[in-house]
Amino acid sequence: MVRFVADGQEIFRVLKETEDGVWVIRYNNPNTPLLLSWPAMSTQMQDVEIPDDFLDESEFSPHIRVPAGRGKGDNMYHLTMTKTQAALIPKAVELYNQVRNKNLSAAVDAYLEACTEAQQREGDPKKAREILRGLSMPNHATGHPISPEYHVEETGDDTRLVTVKSKDDLSEIGSALDFYSRIVMGQWERLTDSFWLSFNEMDAINIMANHARGILIPELAPYPYPSGWGIAHEKNPMASKIAYEMYGCIRHFFWKQRPESQCCDYTVDSRPPLHLSQEPFVKISETRPT
Repeated sequence: MVRFVADGQEIFRVLKETEDGVWVIRYNNPNTPLLLSWPAMSTQMQDVEIPDDFLDESEFSPHIRVPAGRGKGDNMYHLTMTKTQAALIPKAVELYNQVRNKNLSAAVDAYLEACTEAQQREGDPKKAREILRGLSMPNHATGHPISPEYHVEETGDDTRLVTVKSKDDLSEIGSALDFYSRIVMGQWERLTDSFWLSFNEMDAINIMANHARGILIPELAPYPYPSGWGIAHEKNPMASKIAYEMYGCIRHFFWKQRPESQCCDYTVDSRPPLHLSQEPFVKISETRPT
């Protein structure tokens, strides 16, 4: 239910009710959410009608990510990579599935594991987790966990051969790496991307998620969503950069298999990713089982 209140001068949108009070945000000049105590709500605020220019609750987000639908194939894919790169695949898949099971606080743990010790000391992870755990996802919000089939073989001290069963499985690994890179980078509006939510539901959750991100990463607090460290920013954790490179290699590999690759080279996936880490690019080959 969408609710608005006013204090006689400004209109506020109600984001969430808690035991301590009510989280609201200014409607005409949205910035950091405010926590109003229950006494303040009852004495200073009164309910008002929904503004005419507010989006209709029946409109659904265009940002829903639909599976590519390539279909299970017989071909297998072989990815040559380093030990560090291979270790990111299960982490990315786990984060992807945790969030799609509505555990949004998994974003805090992913960031803390990837960032430096100095960055860990800057924010308040406990409070950030509490905010994310307190967010109520609507019952109709459904995510789609993934379970890509792959096998990792140790081929040297620092080299791994990752064999992926099908194109769909490789696509899922790529999606998980992209998601992991963006969450660790601070793009927490991505937490709601895969859920069927109305614009208004998504907006309310993203505002609070962005507030939690600002508590965890204080330097990003002044910036509204969508925002985060740039992929090449010096404070963006290295794990985010490596995951981005891995995803970029997979995306570019798929592009080279499409017919338009023979004539159109102006899309993002028509180029290898930026090289931002000390890790080599992932090498991908394709075979048909005999």
